[in-house]
Amino acid sequence: MAKEAQARIKINKRLEESGWRFETDNTGSANIRLEAGVKFAELGDDFENAETHDKRRGAIDFLLLDKDGRALVVVEAKKESVDPLSAKEQARNYACNVNARFIILSNGNIHYLWDTKHGNPETISRFPTQESITQYQAYTPNPTEFVDTPIDENYIMESQIPGFARDPAFQDDVQRPTFRGCGLGEKLIRLGCGQMSHDYGVPTFTALIKKENISSQYAFTKAGFQMTDPDRHHEKTAIVMKYAMGDHDHAEHQDR
Repeated sequence: MAKEAQARIKINKRLEESGWRFETDNTGSANIRLEAGVKFAELGDDFENAETHDKRRGAIDFLLLDKDGRALVVVEAKKESVDPLSAKEQARNYACNVNARFIILSNGNIHYLWDTKHGNPETISRFPTQESITQYQAYTPNPTEFVDTPIDENYIMESQIPGFARDPAFQDDVQRPTFRGCGLGEKLIRLGCGQMSHDYGVPTFTALIKKENISSQYAFTKAGFQMTDPDRHHEKTAIVMKYAMGDHDHAEHQDR
Protein backbone atom coordinates (compact mmCIF):
# COMPACT_ATOMS: atom_id res chain seq x y z
CA MET A 1 0.00 0.00 0.00
CA ALA A 2 1.35 3.45 -0.91
CA LYS A 3 2.44 5.75 1.93
CA GLU A 4 -0.07 8.35 0.75
CA ALA A 5 -2.92 5.85 1.16
CA GLN A 6 -1.62 4.78 4.58
CA ALA A 7 -1.64 8.39 5.72
CA ARG A 8 -5.20 8.89 4.46
CA ILE A 9 -6.44 5.80 6.29
CA LYS A 10 -4.90 7.03 9.55
CA ILE A 11 -6.30 10.53 9.11
CA ASN A 12 -9.75 9.19 8.26
CA LYS A 13 -9.68 7.10 11.42
CA ARG A 14 -8.75 10.14 13.52
CA LEU A 15 -11.62 12.09 11.98
CA GLU A 16 -14.12 9.30 12.66
CA GLU A 17 -12.89 8.94 16.27
CA SER A 18 -13.72 12.61 16.84
CA GLY A 19 -17.21 12.38 15.35
CA TRP A 20 -16.56 13.75 11.86
CA ARG A 21 -18.56 12.04 9.09
CA PHE A 22 -18.11 11.84 5.33
CA GLU A 23 -21.70 10.67 4.90
CA THR A 24 -24.94 11.07 6.80
CA ASP A 25 -25.69 8.12 9.07
CA ASN A 26 -27.67 7.31 12.21
CA THR A 27 -25.29 9.41 14.33
CA GLY A 28 -25.88 12.62 12.39
CA SER A 29 -25.48 14.57 9.18
CA ALA A 30 -22.29 14.53 7.13
CA ASN A 31 -19.94 17.27 8.38
CA ILE A 32 -16.92 16.71 6.09
CA ARG A 33 -16.84 18.24 2.64
CA LEU A 34 -14.25 17.32 0.05
CA GLU A 35 -12.74 20.07 -2.03
CA ALA A 36 -13.99 20.94 -5.51
CA GLY A 37 -17.25 19.07 -5.09
CA VAL A 38 -15.70 15.59 -4.93
CA LYS A 39 -18.24 13.08 -3.62
CA PHE A 40 -17.04 10.62 -1.01
CA ALA A 41 -19.20 7.80 -2.39
CA GLU A 42 -17.52 8.20 -5.79
CA LEU A 43 -14.02 8.69 -4.46
CA GLY A 44 -12.85 5.10 -3.99
CA ASP A 45 -9.71 4.28 -2.01
CA ASP A 46 -7.24 6.49 -3.85
CA PHE A 47 -7.49 9.83 -2.08
CA GLU A 48 -4.18 10.92 -3.62
CA ASN A 49 -5.44 10.58 -7.19
CA ALA A 50 -8.95 11.97 -6.89
CA GLU A 51 -10.73 13.53 -9.84
CA THR A 52 -12.39 16.86 -9.21
CA HIS A 53 -15.43 18.27 -11.00
CA ASP A 54 -13.16 20.00 -13.50
CA LYS A 55 -11.28 16.74 -14.23
CA ARG A 56 -8.14 17.69 -12.28
CA ARG A 57 -6.40 14.79 -10.52
CA GLY A 58 -4.35 14.90 -7.35
CA ALA A 59 -4.54 14.97 -3.57
CA ILE A 60 -7.60 16.57 -2.01
CA ASP A 61 -8.15 18.44 1.22
CA PHE A 62 -10.99 17.99 3.68
CA LEU A 63 -13.18 20.78 4.96
CA LEU A 64 -14.80 20.24 8.37
CA LEU A 65 -18.12 22.03 8.82
CA ASP A 66 -19.93 23.50 11.80
CA LYS A 67 -23.53 22.59 12.67
CA ASP A 68 -24.81 25.13 10.17
CA GLY A 69 -22.71 23.70 7.34
CA ARG A 70 -20.19 26.54 7.30
CA ALA A 71 -16.46 26.05 6.88
CA LEU A 72 -14.75 25.53 10.23
CA VAL A 73 -11.51 23.58 9.76
CA VAL A 74 -9.31 22.81 6.77
CA VAL A 75 -7.55 19.43 6.99
CA GLU A 76 -4.33 19.47 4.99
CA ALA A 77 -3.17 15.86 4.60
CA LYS A 78 0.33 14.96 3.47
CA LYS A 79 1.99 11.60 2.91
CA GLU A 80 3.82 10.01 5.86
CA SER A 81 7.30 10.99 4.65
CA VAL A 82 6.43 14.71 4.48
CA ASP A 83 6.58 17.15 7.40
CA PRO A 84 2.99 18.47 7.79
CA LEU A 85 4.32 21.95 8.58
CA SER A 86 5.66 22.19 5.03
CA ALA A 87 2.05 22.75 3.92
CA LYS A 88 1.37 25.70 6.23
CA GLU A 89 1.11 28.42 3.64
CA GLN A 90 -0.74 26.25 1.14
CA ALA A 91 -3.31 25.40 3.82
CA ARG A 92 -3.60 29.00 4.99
CA ASN A 93 -4.38 30.22 1.49
CA TYR A 94 -7.10 27.60 1.11
CA ALA A 95 -8.51 28.36 4.57
CA CYS A 96 -8.61 32.05 3.73
CA ASN A 97 -10.49 31.35 0.51
CA VAL A 98 -13.17 29.29 2.25
CA ASN A 99 -13.26 31.51 5.36
CA ALA A 100 -12.13 28.77 7.77
CA ARG A 101 -10.28 29.90 10.88
CA PHE A 102 -8.69 26.58 11.89
CA ILE A 103 -6.31 24.23 10.09
CA ILE A 104 -5.25 20.67 10.87
CA LEU A 105 -1.93 19.67 9.30
CA SER A 106 -1.27 15.93 9.35
CA ASN A 107 0.72 13.16 7.73
CA GLY A 108 -1.16 10.43 9.56
CA ASN A 109 1.42 10.21 12.35
CA ILE A 110 2.10 13.81 13.33
CA HIS A 111 -0.76 16.28 13.69
CA TYR A 112 -0.92 20.04 14.26
CA LEU A 113 -3.87 22.29 15.03
CA TRP A 114 -3.49 25.88 13.91
CA ASP A 115 -5.71 28.75 14.97
CA THR A 116 -4.80 31.17 12.21
CA LYS A 117 -5.96 34.13 14.30
CA HIS A 118 -3.68 33.38 17.24
CA GLY A 119 -0.15 31.99 17.24
CA ASN A 120 1.42 29.05 15.46
CA PRO A 121 0.43 25.39 14.85
CA GLU A 122 0.51 23.26 18.00
CA THR A 123 0.93 19.50 18.15
CA ILE A 124 -2.18 17.47 19.03
CA SER A 125 -2.71 13.77 19.71
CA ARG A 126 -6.44 13.70 18.86
CA PHE A 127 -8.42 15.68 16.35
CA PRO A 128 -10.88 18.18 17.88
CA THR A 129 -14.57 17.40 17.83
CA GLN A 130 -17.09 19.70 16.18
CA GLU A 131 -18.28 20.79 19.62
CA SER A 132 -14.84 21.44 21.09
CA ILE A 133 -13.56 23.45 18.14
CA THR A 134 -16.79 25.47 18.00
CA GLN A 135 -16.49 26.29 21.71
CA TYR A 136 -12.85 27.28 21.21
CA GLN A 137 -13.86 29.53 18.33
CA ALA A 138 -16.39 31.28 20.56
CA TYR A 139 -13.92 31.72 23.42
CA THR A 140 -12.74 35.28 24.01
CA PRO A 141 -9.61 35.59 26.18
CA ASN A 142 -9.89 37.84 29.22
CA PRO A 143 -6.59 39.76 29.54
CA THR A 144 -7.51 41.06 32.99
CA GLU A 145 -8.11 37.55 34.31
CA PHE A 146 -4.74 36.44 32.96
CA VAL A 147 -2.90 39.38 34.51
CA ASP A 148 -4.59 38.83 37.88
CA THR A 149 -3.74 35.10 38.02
CA PRO A 150 -1.04 34.55 40.67
CA ILE A 151 2.10 32.84 39.34
CA ASP A 152 3.82 31.11 42.25
CA GLU A 153 5.51 27.80 43.07
CA ASN A 154 2.10 26.03 42.97
CA TYR A 155 1.00 27.37 39.58
CA ILE A 156 1.77 24.26 37.51
CA MET A 157 0.56 21.89 40.21
CA GLU A 158 -2.76 23.74 40.34
CA SER A 159 -3.51 22.71 36.75
CA GLN A 160 -2.12 19.19 36.98
CA ILE A 161 -3.30 18.03 40.43
CA PRO A 162 -6.66 19.64 41.31
CA GLY A 163 -7.25 19.60 45.06
CA PHE A 164 -3.54 19.28 45.86
CA ALA A 165 -3.87 21.71 48.78
CA ARG A 166 -6.06 19.22 50.67
CA ASP A 167 -3.43 16.48 50.53
CA PRO A 168 -1.91 15.83 54.00
CA ALA A 169 1.57 15.63 52.45
CA PHE A 170 1.17 19.13 51.02
CA GLN A 171 -0.17 20.52 54.28
CA ASP A 172 2.85 19.17 56.18
CA ASP A 173 5.71 21.71 56.03
CA VAL A 174 8.36 18.98 56.04
CA GLN A 175 6.78 16.85 53.31
CA ARG A 176 5.61 19.72 51.09
CA PRO A 177 8.82 20.14 49.00
CA THR A 178 8.89 16.40 48.26
CA PHE A 179 5.18 16.40 47.46
CA ARG A 180 5.62 19.25 44.99
CA GLY A 181 8.27 17.34 43.09
CA CYS A 182 6.89 13.80 43.35
CA GLY A 183 3.20 14.60 43.09
CA LEU A 184 3.62 16.59 39.91
CA GLY A 185 6.21 14.13 38.62
CA GLU A 186 3.82 11.19 39.07
CA LYS A 187 1.07 13.01 37.22
CA LEU A 188 3.28 13.96 34.28
CA ILE A 189 4.81 10.49 34.06
CA ARG A 190 1.37 8.87 33.82
CA LEU A 191 0.20 11.45 31.28
CA GLY A 192 3.35 10.92 29.20
CA CYS A 193 3.03 7.13 29.22
CA GLY A 194 -0.65 7.34 28.34
CA GLN A 195 0.10 9.74 25.47
CA MET A 196 2.85 7.53 24.03
CA SER A 197 0.71 4.42 24.33
CA HIS A 198 -2.26 6.13 22.68
CA ASP A 199 -0.27 7.68 19.82
CA TYR A 200 2.23 4.94 19.06
CA GLY A 201 0.88 1.77 20.69
CA VAL A 202 3.81 1.50 23.13
CA PRO A 203 2.84 -1.24 25.68
CA THR A 204 5.74 -1.03 28.16
CA PHE A 205 8.11 1.65 29.45
CA THR A 206 11.57 1.48 30.99
CA ALA A 207 13.11 4.20 33.17
CA LEU A 208 16.81 4.52 34.05
CA ILE A 209 17.13 6.62 37.22
CA LYS A 210 20.23 7.69 39.11
CA LYS A 211 20.49 5.98 42.48
CA GLU A 212 20.88 9.26 44.35
CA ASN A 213 17.73 10.71 42.76
CA ILE A 214 15.34 9.51 45.45
CA SER A 215 12.53 11.90 44.54
CA SER A 216 12.41 10.60 40.94
CA GLN A 217 12.43 7.00 42.15
CA TYR A 218 9.50 7.82 44.41
CA ALA A 219 7.59 9.59 41.61
CA PHE A 220 8.04 6.67 39.20
CA THR A 221 7.01 4.21 41.93
CA LYS A 222 3.86 6.26 42.61
CA ALA A 223 3.14 6.22 38.86
CA GLY A 224 3.19 2.41 38.86
CA PHE A 225 6.75 1.60 37.82
CA GLN A 226 8.44 -1.37 39.49
CA MET A 227 12.09 -2.16 40.13
CA THR A 228 13.56 -4.70 37.75
CA ASP A 229 16.92 -6.35 37.01
CA PRO A 230 19.75 -3.78 36.98
CA ASP A 231 21.26 -2.63 33.73
CA ARG A 232 24.76 -4.10 33.59
CA HIS A 233 26.11 -0.92 32.02
CA HIS A 234 24.74 1.32 34.77
CA GLU A 235 24.21 -0.95 37.79
CA LYS A 236 26.68 1.01 39.92
CA THR A 237 25.07 4.37 39.29
CA ALA A 238 21.43 3.81 38.38
CA ILE A 239 18.38 1.63 38.87
CA VAL A 240 15.98 0.30 36.24
CA MET A 241 12.21 0.54 36.62
CA LYS A 242 9.58 -0.79 34.23
CA TYR A 243 5.89 -0.24 33.70
CA ALA A 244 3.31 -2.04 31.52
CA MET A 245 0.20 -0.21 30.38
CA GLY A 246 -3.09 -1.79 31.42
CA ASP A 247 -6.69 -1.34 30.27
CA HIS A 248 -7.36 1.06 33.15
CA ASP A 249 -4.52 3.31 31.95
CA HIS A 250 -5.97 3.52 28.43
CA ALA A 251 -9.42 4.28 29.82
CA GLU A 252 -8.00 6.95 32.13
CA HIS A 253 -6.11 8.58 29.25
CA GLN A 254 -9.18 8.58 26.99
CA ASP A 255 -11.13 10.42 29.70
CA ARG A 256 -8.75 13.34 29.77
